[in-house]
Amino acid sequence: MAQLGLVAGACQFDVYRHDDARVAFRGAVECAEEGQHWHLRAKGHSFLARQAIWRGDADDGLTNAEKELVRQDRLTPSERSMLHTARARAFGKLCNVQETIAAVGIADDAFAQRRPENEPPWMAYYDEAQHNGDTAHALWDLAIGVEEYDPAQAGQRFQAAADLREAIAATSRA
Repeated sequence: MAQLGLVAGACQFDVYRHDDARVAFRGAVECAEEGQHWHLRAKGHSFLARQAIWRGDADDGLTNAEKELVRQDRLTPSERSMLHTARARAFGKLCNVQETIAAVGIADDAFAQRRPENEPPWMAYYDEAQHNGDTAHALWDLAIGVEEYDPAQAGQRFQAAADLREAIAATSRA
């Protein structure tokens, strides 16, 4: 049920039915928690965080990412990296330079420990290109929101993400 809720929520998000998406994601988190499936719960909180940030509610996004990180000992390196990247995005939207940079660093450290063969199947997308793109977005938010912040690191990460993207992911590369 949790996995179905995540898929349904993602489909609703993609067609801008945000209230329905949020309900599906929350239902997925509840089902995952009831079933003690910590990996699906982490993905659910990540979706809730990303949706909130995308809709302009960085505080709610930060809360959802941090809810899952309370028990990060249960999560794989990619899942921890994904959630710390969501924190970085929230901090970036809030123009909190130190917190954004720290969260990106923690996400990088977690990502460096990643072993793809030990990750859940739904985390296969979270490769080096995805990680660079996601962290670049957090740093880009600083570059456009904080006048004295240098956008060079965001640009380097965007370039790395584009260079690492496979041809089948043309829209992501663009």
